[in-house]
Amino acid sequence: MGRSRVDSDAHQPPPQLLLGLLHTDQRIVRKKYPAYVQRVRNSFRGWAMLGGKRVFGPCRQLAADAHADAMRMRTTKEGPVFGGTFGVRADEWLASIAGSVTPDTIEFYRSHLNSVQRTIPSTVLVGKLTAPLLREFIREAQLRGLAARSIQHARRVLHTFCGWCVRRGYLLANPVPAVEWPRVVEMPPDVLTAEELENILARVQIPWARSLMLFMAYTGLRRAEMARLRVCDIDLRQGSLWVAGKARAQSHPIPADAIPALDLLLAGAEPQDYVIPGSTERARRNRIAETFRFWQRKLGEPRLHPHTLRHSVATILLRQGVGAATVQRFLRHSSFAMTQRYVHLVESDLRAATASLSLIGRDRAAADSARAQPAAQPAPGVPRSSSRPASPRDPDDGPDTVHG
Repeated sequence: MGRSRVDSDAHQPPPQLLLGLLHTDQRIVRKKYPAYVQRVRNSFRGWAMLGGKRVFGPCRQLAADAHADAMRMRTTKEGPVFGGTFGVRADEWLASIAGSVTPDTIEFYRSHLNSVQRTIPSTVLVGKLTAPLLREFIREAQLRGLAARSIQHARRVLHTFCGWCVRRGYLLANPVPAVEWPRVVEMPPDVLTAEELENILARVQIPWARSLMLFMAYTGLRRAEMARLRVCDIDLRQGSLWVAGKARAQSHPIPADAIPALDLLLAGAEPQDYVIPGSTERARRNRIAETFRFWQRKLGEPRLHPHTLRHSVATILLRQGVGAATVQRFLRHSSFAMTQRYVHLVESDLRAATASLSLIGRDRAAADSARAQPAAQPAPGVPRSSSRPASPRDPDDGPDTVHG
C-alpha cells in the first residue's frame, strides 16, 4: 500500500506545470464563443468588414445572436439591421420613462416626436436614423415655418431618444451630434410695466377673466401650475398656496392685493375642486389659453399672455429694488441663470438712466472756472506763505547742523 502510493506520487506532474495547464484552460474557455463576435462587458456584438471598415452589429445577450448578425452582414454585404421601427421604439422609450418624469414632459416629448415623424415616417427602422435623414428633417421643418427654438426642442428629444437606443443596442451610434442644427437667437422676454398692466386689466370687462389675469400676475404662476391648483391647496389665513411646479411642489405667498381676485375665482367651489373649471388638466389649460387669446384679439394686445404676466412681475419686483435671489425664489426657478434674463432687462434700464450722467464733465467745468478766478492777495503786513509745506521734524533729532 505504501509503495503504491509512493509510485503514484512519482508519476504526478509538478505543481508549476499544473498551474500553467489551468491558466491555459481558463484562457481557452474565456475565448470560447463564435467567430466574428466581440464581447462588450456582459453582452456580445457581431462584426464584418464592409467597405474596408469594421462594422459592428447591435449588442446581444447571447453570443449566438451576435454571430448570426455577423454572418448576415457578411452574406448581404449590408450594414446591421437593428430591431424595431422608429415609432415602436419611440413608444417603448416613452413608456420606460413614464414613471420618472411628469406627464407634461411625456406630452412634450411626444409632440416633438410627432413633428419629426412628419418627415421621418414611424415605419423607418431605427438603424436607418442617420445624419442625412436628420438634415432632411431640418430642411422640411424650416420650409414648414418651424422656428429655430422648436427645431432645437426636437433636437433635444431626438438626442435623448437616440442615446437610449444606443444603450439598448438598437442603434450603433447617436447621429444627432453629427448634424448642424439651427441656432436660436435669444430675445429678451416681453414685459409689461406696472402702468401698462393696469391699463390692460382695466379694459377686461368680464370679472372672471380679469380676476384670473390679476391673480396670475400677482403670483407669477405658470399656466400648468394654475391648471393644477385646487381649492384645498390655498390657505387664506396664512396667505399662501401650494404650487405643483415643474420639478416639485412648493409653498408660495399670496399678495394681499390678490385676495379679492382669488375670492371671485373660488366662488361656489368645493375644497376638492380645481380653481379653474375643467374635467382634465388639458381642458383647464386650454381654458386659460383661450381666455387670454380672446382678450388678445379683443384688446389688440399681442403681448397679453400667461407667461408675459410672469415676466412682468419679475421685472417689476427687480425695478422696485427686490433682490435677484428673492425673485428667483418667488418665481421658483431651479437655477439663477433663468432669473438672470430679467436682471439684464433691469440693467438696460440702469444703462439708459446713467447715459445722461456727466460727472467728469461737471468736475472739469468746475476746475476750469476755479482757474479762471484771480488768486486772493494776502493782507498788508502778512508774509506770503510758501507753497511748499514745511516738513515735520522729530524733536529727538536735535538742532539742525551743517556739515562743511
